Amino acid sequence: MALQFYYYPLSMPSRSVRLFLKKTGIHVEEHIIDLSKEEQHSPEFLKINPRHCVPVLIDGGFVLTEGWAILAYLADRFPDKVADHWYPKELQKRARVNEYLSYHDGSTRQLFSKVFQDEFLCKMRDWVKPPSKDEAEQHVKDMQYVATQLQDTFLKDKPFLCGEEISIADILALAEVIQPTISGRDTTKDHSKLAEWVERVKERLNPEFDEVYKHFYDVRKEFMSASNPSNAIERKVIQPKS
Repeated sequence: MALQFYYYPLSMPSRSVRLFLKKTGIHVEEHIIDLSKEEQHSPEFLKINPRHCVPVLIDGGFVLTEGWAILAYLADRFPDKVADHWYPKELQKRARVNEYLSYHDGSTRQLFSKVFQDEFLCKMRDWVKPPSKDEAEQHVKDMQYVATQLQDTFLKDKPFLCGEEISIADILALAEVIQPTISGRDTTKDHSKLAEWVERVKERLNPEFDEVYKHFYDVRKEFMSASNPSNAIERKVIQPKS
């Protein structure tokens, strides 16, 4: 029985897992949970994940949530398909990846997401409260601080966040760094090494990167050209044509 994968194309961890699945050739049956229509709160989905979040991976009777947990599980579950550099088995190399994963959720994901929420979600979702001017400015400063940390304390002079080879840390971080660009925000401004890393990771992940990120870039194009954006943009781009 194929793995079951539940995701939303604009969800950062969803894209990270979907990209990893395609890059490694792990077969899954995909199911879009449309967050713009709040399908994550449907009774059917709540039976799968009572925390109403995507992504979700189901392997037989085993249900797993949270993006980086799914990535780590897949790396160990399919050693014949997943090259060691994605999540190294050598103790210290894996510890470096785990070091970033521990940092990720409370810093990169949280603080880049706030700018994404301020500049995109509050215009697309009625329930998202717009920030005050001071709050919005502080969120940008916080994001820029994390960009500095990524560049100066993780990346340093290496090609990838955790070493000479790409890992699941790079896939996760890339999704967050790119996310606020959906409103036109330059998230690597004044961080030239981080900007170079973005392009290096994208190149390393192609052609699968372009396939997985197509929805994201299509929504960005629609959003930036709309005079009064709404979540109808997402449904127009993301929902398959009937």
